[in-house]
Amino acid sequence: QVLKERPLLTKSLTTGVLMAVGNVAAQGIVIAKGKQKNISIRKLMSFIVFGVFISGPLGHAWLKFLNGRKNKLKGQKLILYKIALDRLAFGPCFNLLQMVFVYKASGQEWPKVWQSLKATFWSAQVLNWKMWPFAQFVNFNFVPPDLQLLYMNLIALVWTVALSSIMN
Repeated sequence: QVLKERPLLTKSLTTGVLMAVGNVAAQGIVIAKGKQKNISIRKLMSFIVFGVFISGPLGHAWLKFLNGRKNKLKGQKLILYKIALDRLAFGPCFNLLQMVFVYKASGQEWPKVWQSLKATFWSAQVLNWKMWPFAQFVNFNFVPPDLQLLYMNLIALVWTVALSSIMN
């Protein structure tokens, strides 16, 4: 009911919560490996803020755009078109935005942000291309449009753990 009445708010808050869970899991892995002593509240907050104020609203708008576009394609050709657009246009831009935001919000100075990006962006992008096309295939084929961002957020739990691990 809340999803229908306040879709943007619901999707934004859900995104923030699931990004927090994913980041805590990733930091737990890093702590278990001895690379970090405690949960970094600053890193955690950067993922929450990014989820609520950027990823949730952006994901909502992006899916609205993808699902609302008038297109001559139908069936699986349309699905493949959406996946290609999603992963070749949106994916790299979104990853860059997220990584810059998290590095900067975690306290890095700009020269360090660029250095960190040089060291991690390509690995993150390759993982993105391995993981997300199949997830989006399932999403666009089987998930109703109003639940697609929630589905993506559930998949993003795994993605956030993987991305956080790459970025740490």
